[in-house]
Amino acid sequence: MIEKLRLLHLPADIPVSKTLDSVFVLATCQRTLLLGIDESKTIAETNQHILDDLSGDQAYGFLLETICGLKSQVLGEYEVVAQFKQAYSEYIQNDQRNPQIMRILEKLFKDAKTVRSSHLLEIGSHTYGGLARKLLIKHCPEQKGRVLILGSGKLAEESLKLLTRKFDVYLSARNFERVATLHDQHGIRPVEWYSPQLYKEFSLIINTIGSHEIIYNEDFFSTWANCHEYAKRAFIDLGSPSAIHTNLENHDGIYRLDDVFAYQEELDEQKKMKLADAKAAIRDLVDRRTESLSTSSILKTKDMELV
Repeated sequence: MIEKLRLLHLPADIPVSKTLDSVFVLATCQRTLLLGIDESKTIAETNQHILDDLSGDQAYGFLLETICGLKSQVLGEYEVVAQFKQAYSEYIQNDQRNPQIMRILEKLFKDAKTVRSSHLLEIGSHTYGGLARKLLIKHCPEQKGRVLILGSGKLAEESLKLLTRKFDVYLSARNFERVATLHDQHGIRPVEWYSPQLYKEFSLIINTIGSHEIIYNEDFFSTWANCHEYAKRAFIDLGSPSAIHTNLENHDGIYRLDDVFAYQEELDEQKKMKLADAKAAIRDLVDRRTESLSTSSILKTKDMELV
């Protein structure tokens, strides 16, 4: 089965139809992946901006490294797992879904869990939410008060879980029911959605909302910066596409995704050995999956499959 895989790796923000027959599509802020079986022509004609064209065990290995966060700019991050699961949830609703692709993805989730639990647990804090927390503490070492999180998705929830131990966390989002749920689960305090006048009262803000439209403009940041002292303010934008527009930069307390990635690179040295071990484990799992899921192996014996 694995030998029939074909994977196309495209740049992020490349428009791709999510109804490409039985092709599985994963679109993130860093890349777009198209996965098919015996559908080379279909997915090859989809786009000309191909970064990688992989097949067989190389395709599976790339998928496994990606879901484990080893292809991410924030190495080892967990957000990509949620993105895979969301894409899978959408895929199984497709009438043209391919049972073989579904089986491959289910095995992928199991293998990713094995790699993460064995090799990547200790670097989990270097997720987007973990990095945002570290940046807040680095930029505002004396600030231990309130922090406002904008958005209510997985990234927002991950961030608030890490922040509630040190800060009073407030949340503002369009989905009122989701905000209420997070309030009940984590004790965060809700703030009326899209209330710039209320937002400006917070010296520490983390935005997790991505939008092609500008939500927070120069006027907002100018007023916000004037309300708070330099060493006691920070706005961290984790949204993709970015919904902010300002001439202020990281030395002014404004951190964009590129700044988050740059900060993460400073922390990478301590990860290298563990990531090397994780990649070795991935190579071993790919070899075993290739053997167990190959057409001949499946026909001869199913007992060789990994659990």
